[in-house]
Amino acid sequence: MPDLDQLRDGLHVSISQIKAYIRCSRAYQLRYVIGVKPAFKPKALALGTSYHAAVARFYVAVKEDGAPPPLPLICDTFRDGWQREVDGDVPLQADEDETDDDGALVDKGIALVGAFYDMAVASVAGVKVEAVEKPFSVEIHDPDTGEVMEERLVGAFDLVVSEGGRHTVVEHKTSARRYGSDQIAFDIQPTGYRIAAKAIGLGDVALKYQVAVKSKTPAVQVVDLARTSEDEDEFRRVAVGVMRAVDAGIFMPLRSWACRSCPHAHACRLSRAVRRSRSTS
Repeated sequence: MPDLDQLRDGLHVSISQIKAYIRCSRAYQLRYVIGVKPAFKPKALALGTSYHAAVARFYVAVKEDGAPPPLPLICDTFRDGWQREVDGDVPLQADEDETDDDGALVDKGIALVGAFYDMAVASVAGVKVEAVEKPFSVEIHDPDTGEVMEERLVGAFDLVVSEGGRHTVVEHKTSARRYGSDQIAFDIQPTGYRIAAKAIGLGDVALKYQVAVKSKTPAVQVVDLARTSEDEDEFRRVAVGVMRAVDAGIFMPLRSWACRSCPHAHACRLSRAVRRSRSTS
């Protein structure tokens, strides 16, 4: 199968794009339609990206070598990932309620990696790692009309494992706190994964989140997720609605607490100022 970058060359939508539109369609427009460069990248996101790289390295080693790699190698992978984030062309910025001390953030990341490592080493016995960062591209149709959308749903599973003849799709997350029941029940991401897994032949997969919690004592929350065919139809309705709204050019700012830490707020404010000047001229 083509890699993820190749799949993105065609007309597509991702689950993260769908969720971004739901959060704020104006921010979606600035990022995905106009292509405005973000003013910054949240340091929490950079830490999460670096953590993902370390976790992926762990499971690649298990897949290729049949055994967990040494912890120092995984920690070094995190540090290398963090340095790439620091050296990137978008400056990093901490939220107001987070530390801006890079050293403290790296220490926190290493502690998260350690908590993950302890959990993962204990859980991989008897489990076969099938794929790491497995890409997918599947069609999306309107469950009410049967219309197949031009855009394909494109993305990648963080991890696919098998045990007892059944596949499990695992997503790695980082979070400031443990996931609550509503966050687990109403997240559309695992539903999209269930649809994609069926479409590429993995069958009726189990779904799991491994959430690295950035608490004082870092821990990994393992969450088993249940989704139904009704959830799948709801996901399709949401996805189709978002795609049709984008095609129709429906973009509106959603003023909320999230504006404070939005990397595209500078462009949103500028566009509002331009509209006001035009309306008074």
